[in-house]
Amino acid sequence: MLEKLGAKVKFAASLAERPTSAMVEEAVVVLPELAVLARPQESTHGTDAEPMVPLLAQHRPIQRIVDPASLDGRDVLRIGQNLFVAQTRTTDAEGIADLKAIVEPFGYHVSEVELRGGSHLKLAASFVPPHYLILNPAWADPKQFGDLVVLAVDEREPLAASTLPVNGTTLVSGAFSKTERRLRNAGITTRRVDVSELHKMEAGLSSVAVIVEPRTVRPASSPVGFKVVQANTAPVSCGLFAPAIVHGGVVYVSGQLPIDPATGRAVEGEIEDQTNQALRNLSEVLSASGSSLGRVLRLTCYVADTKHVDRVTSVCALALTGHRPAGSVVAAKALHPGCAIAVDAIAAVTDGS
Repeated sequence: MLEKLGAKVKFAASLAERPTSAMVEEAVVVLPELAVLARPQESTHGTDAEPMVPLLAQHRPIQRIVDPASLDGRDVLRIGQNLFVAQTRTTDAEGIADLKAIVEPFGYHVSEVELRGGSHLKLAASFVPPHYLILNPAWADPKQFGDLVVLAVDEREPLAASTLPVNGTTLVSGAFSKTERRLRNAGITTRRVDVSELHKMEAGLSSVAVIVEPRTVRPASSPVGFKVVQANTAPVSCGLFAPAIVHGGVVYVSGQLPIDPATGRAVEGEIEDQTNQALRNLSEVLSASGSSLGRVLRLTCYVADTKHVDRVTSVCALALTGHRPAGSVVAAKALHPGCAIAVDAIAAVTDGS
């Protein structure tokens, strides 16, 4: 599969009597500028990093984590110039400190994250360029990783976050069809591979391969000036869209529903009650984006019943307190169950945001 996707495959030395030695990811951390030879502590897989040296030396200068520090490559997740690292049974504080000392001169920032489930960070999360974080939220808090579009794995597929992006295609274990569907629905190109044997020892797809990019390639964590805004509200398509995106001094807010974030249910009452709740949710997302209702450039209201248009616009006029943005009222019968209205907006962010 790797060769079909345009990768040139080189095989690391492994021992036939110890097939788990094929878990090459624990042995190294590969960056565009160098390779760091890891030193996992008490590894159950027993991978020896030394056989990787001749292969890596063809592509990168090599630096090492040295005794007594311990670092496991499966606990290091690179997103652009940020390296996220978790302390685990095979990675300790000294190993993280050594990694930091090695990579910071090359412009990298090392951040320690908390892992509350799974044996290694890359079982809980993987990064798919340009801005997707594939995550098991039961094992790691997405807020630790900054502004990314978070795609949560299906709760019945806890190991599904271990994916392997290769030349624009993301490989996903064939055992995790539900999570793969979520990735495809988000616009990610995927291919399934059968790695079911790995799951028997709580290992992920990325464990058996280390991607060495051409040294001229250095993907960023997100487009320049691109910021994904997180909020507690429930957008119309919460499984696909971010609550808001800020770019070029403008925030683009996804459709907001009249759902109370405290209960997760649509508010009951008249259309005015639902409109007010939808606008409160919109205001919360705008605030998190560095904007406000008073800086809305365009407001769109989607109403399930057009007879309520005048009542909806009256509530909007009160909420906007004299501000008159461009806008539209659109008939939309297929709203979320129990919701008679949804609103979205484009707004200017405040100076300096």
